[in-house]
Amino acid sequence: MCGHGARDDDRELDGGDDADPAVTLRFGTPKHGWLEIALTGPEGESHDVVSDVPGDSLRDLALAASAVLGGVDARVTWFLEPDQLVWRFRPDGDRVRISAVSGTARSVATRRPTPIGALAARELALLIWRALRRLASDPAWQASDPRTAWTHAFPHRDVDDLGALLGR
Repeated sequence: MCGHGARDDDRELDGGDDADPAVTLRFGTPKHGWLEIALTGPEGESHDVVSDVPGDSLRDLALAASAVLGGVDARVTWFLEPDQLVWRFRPDGDRVRISAVSGTARSVATRRPTPIGALAARELALLIWRALRRLASDPAWQASDPRTAWTHAFPHRDVDDLGALLGR
């Protein structure tokens, strides 16, 4: 399973030795279907409290990290009820450009995204993998009914698959 023993009091990660410390990914504790998320880089920040419905954004984040390792554009939609926040990951040479845009489902397609920063694909995937592993260690997932914290089961398999792609 994806590192249930990993802990960091504030769950803030900088990706470790392999990543640019200027890009961080932080999750709060899931509670009643809401989760604080923050992706911060040298060019900007995306910070919000997101909902677990209608989609499984945590799973989508793990899958997006796997996609960028393959050189593919990826995006993750976070739900703000009724708006959306979309994180975009676009390969650009040897780096992946990270940006965010929020608004209605229709407007995010045409709005100019806020740049966050850029990392090598492996650095970005490692940053996401480590952040998800830390989130998996949050006691909210071990509650007698973890759906009181988040509707969807934690995506252990997808995080483990990402770890395997990273050789972890």
